[in-house]
Amino acid sequence: MIDHTNIFSGGTVDMYDGSVDTATLVHDAGARRVTLYTRESSDANNGPTVVRPYHILTEATDCIARVCMLDNRAIKILIAMYPSAPHYVLVRLAFRSSWLLGIIGLMRRWMFGLVRIEGVTALRGSDGKRTFWLVLEQSGGAVHHIPVLPKSVGVPAFLTWLRDEQISYIVLRFYEQLPELHRQAGDLDVLVSDTDKPKVEAFLQRHEEQADGLSEDIRIGLHSVSGEPGMIPYYPPPLARQMLQGAVDGPANSRIPAPEDALHSFIYHGLYHSKKGYASGIPSSLSTHIDQYPENDYSGTIQRMASELDIEVGETMEELDEYMARVGWRPKLDTLAKIAETNAWVRDRFFSSVEHDTAGLAVFVLREWVRDHGRTEDVLAHIKMHGYTIIRSKTLTKDEQDRVANMLRGGTWGANADGSTDGWLPAVVVVVVDKACAKLPPAYAVGFEQYRVRNVKEELRQKFDSGGMSSMHSTDNTRESWEYIEVCFPDEVTEIRDEVASYMAPSRLATWRHILRPAYLKHSIKHSMRSFVIRRFLS
Repeated sequence: MIDHTNIFSGGTVDMYDGSVDTATLVHDAGARRVTLYTRESSDANNGPTVVRPYHILTEATDCIARVCMLDNRAIKILIAMYPSAPHYVLVRLAFRSSWLLGIIGLMRRWMFGLVRIEGVTALRGSDGKRTFWLVLEQSGGAVHHIPVLPKSVGVPAFLTWLRDEQISYIVLRFYEQLPELHRQAGDLDVLVSDTDKPKVEAFLQRHEEQADGLSEDIRIGLHSVSGEPGMIPYYPPPLARQMLQGAVDGPANSRIPAPEDALHSFIYHGLYHSKKGYASGIPSSLSTHIDQYPENDYSGTIQRMASELDIEVGETMEELDEYMARVGWRPKLDTLAKIAETNAWVRDRFFSSVEHDTAGLAVFVLREWVRDHGRTEDVLAHIKMHGYTIIRSKTLTKDEQDRVANMLRGGTWGANADGSTDGWLPAVVVVVVDKACAKLPPAYAVGFEQYRVRNVKEELRQKFDSGGMSSMHSTDNTRESWEYIEVCFPDEVTEIRDEVASYMAPSRLATWRHILRPAYLKHSIKHSMRSFVIRRFLS
């Protein structure tokens, strides 16, 4: 039996579908802060526990507390997804029908070495009864937690410090009542420049020891322009920089977005951020399962902000998305594909239909260090060896490099240990067509082109990656590829479309030859099953 003292001591804990009594036991065991997420409750304080509602099971995967605890229905999330940020995930060992699903995904992750099963720990209640929890430790062991501003420091002092230190930042939303929060147990969401983020983190770390772990302490949603390595930035970096540059003075000595930036960033939050979508309560033509009790009045707030600016943005999520596309605030498809993993509306809006041209089209982007080390031609030769036909290839100019780096891949291309991006940025863009895939009907080609490009990319990375640095990035499908082509080859889009079309001649023989390949069948079953599970059980 594992002693849970080291698991909880001084850390933050998020519990999904547990009970207030259990959350209190966790706090008594040494946790600095415990938040209980339930399907039924609204925001409340129950002694040392903050109780908050959540709307769909996939929200648990966004947990960034040190410890994530899963009970009851939340255990089902393990079949297809996993809370990847917490150091520990604890799963209630009790008779739960949700274990019938959860055990499948858990065993798969354990067998592939993605998690370690550390053992079992127990929590003893005041009545002497014990609950048992399976302890999973994240392989790699990185610890993440939400920064906390102690009540003893307070929002006014924090905002004053930010101004005195000339920190480039904005309070993103719900700033109208500052220094008071917009609702009880609310967060303070802040966007800060990459340069100033370490200063803000150091300030919060210096004062966190004053936090008493109670609900009066304030969670800080601290977001930087470039975000965390390997993760999608909170907002596309060019737009985040735009918001910081256009910041204006707000209540209580704060800095806030200019009015139009505030509107656009708020719509972005309601539509695209992973916990929102249908959970925002904004009407949608794609589903009747809209959350009737969202944590905030996103729809009403958007309409009020738009009315004050005399801007027509529409009322449904789909109309708002079209508006965001017109003003340049809709994320690119490669970013939307990542968001869709936990945002059901984004998945339904952009990825529910395969009725689009699929031509085995892919774009490979080689990084600076590959070009600088003279490996470009070697990479191109290996791409050809895998059966791709190269139809365009060019080395980016400095201006083109800046545009591509900002507009694609969510604006994040990786960084060195010191935070510099030397060697990581895009340098060479290669457009290819898989002629075998181009001959398949779209219903088959959709899965095959993704299977092919991901496998080829992995083989190329194994051969060319060096010193912990990735050598390349690629699109996953034809739809993403056209966006990359429009950014990288803006004057050749029509010509490239005509050239790609010349390869598209569906062949029945090619169809049967490829769909009967064992590797392709395995890929199709795996990804079809994952999509089915998320839609059927985790929404």
